[in-house]
Amino acid sequence: MSWKRAATDHDFWFRARVNLLAKPMYAGIGSILAFHRVCPRPERARLGFNKDLEVTPELLEETIRFCKDKGYDLVSLDQAYQTLKTGKSAKKFVVFTLDDGYLDNYTNALPIFKKHNVPFTIYVATCFPDREAILWWYVLEELLWERDELEVELENTVVRYDCSTRAQKEQVFEILVGYLTFAKDEAELRTILRDYSPDLYSHVRELALSWDQIAQMAKDPLITIGAHSSRHLALSKLTLEEVKAEVSGSKVAVEKKIGRPVQHFAYPYGGKQAAGAREFQIVKECGFKTATTTRTGNIFSSHKENLQCLPRIPVHETELNKNIEYLSLWMDGLIPCHENSFQRVMTV
Repeated sequence: MSWKRAATDHDFWFRARVNLLAKPMYAGIGSILAFHRVCPRPERARLGFNKDLEVTPELLEETIRFCKDKGYDLVSLDQAYQTLKTGKSAKKFVVFTLDDGYLDNYTNALPIFKKHNVPFTIYVATCFPDREAILWWYVLEELLWERDELEVELENTVVRYDCSTRAQKEQVFEILVGYLTFAKDEAELRTILRDYSPDLYSHVRELALSWDQIAQMAKDPLITIGAHSSRHLALSKLTLEEVKAEVSGSKVAVEKKIGRPVQHFAYPYGGKQAAGAREFQIVKECGFKTATTTRTGNIFSSHKENLQCLPRIPVHETELNKNIEYLSLWMDGLIPCHENSFQRVMTV
């Protein structure tokens, strides 16, 4: 094996136990795990990052058992917050979080968390239960699978893509992700997806939680309901006033529906290009205790000063279906160390 390949080969890292070298410096005091959907494998293969949005119920349960077997304390976000504020923790903690507000969080994930008595957080984008979200990642996948040629409008120019092969479909998906992720509003999404004739809101009606289900779950002591913006847009592309409306508006709306304070937030998309210092400050001003990104990393005591930009560990079916033990590469800090150029505390 070449040194270049060895430097990025997770199988090699796991067999060589390289994660144990990173663990003392990069495992931190705990981890926040990030999920989206919990559902059976689809009959038709997923394209692009859609493969990473879904884990099976079996993998969720495996992840819980893995964390318990490794001796982690499985806690709520409020408990993790208190640990950071006080600096007192008998052992490393793990927090389970799920983004967006998918129906299968209720039908598939909840019974598993209840079975194992594990607290978890659902970050709700209010456009999901309001049935106003365009789930463009599934719309785009549907278009690509059903067509050999796709026509979109990008920056006032109509572009046609050949997508007759699986490889071309994957390539076009990756090209269009950047445009769709950073669309400034629903009108721009509709413009880009001009070749889609069915109802753009059919996916959210089928896949999203209802407000009644969210309110019911909020009464469960194991469940924390957080906010995830109003329209699930990349906040960095919006004006200052729009960001304030997205953050504070989602907080107020969720609180009204569930009848209790909403104290935790997750940034839509959550990468460096989607949320930065401006968004972190706005979230702080809105009174949230914590906010999570999608930057890859573990939690350290010094995150006490960076509660508005907590990193998380993604749990992906494609990475872990070989062996749940591979999760150690992330939670021991090896992959975060590699991805973040040896930086421990992820901020901007």
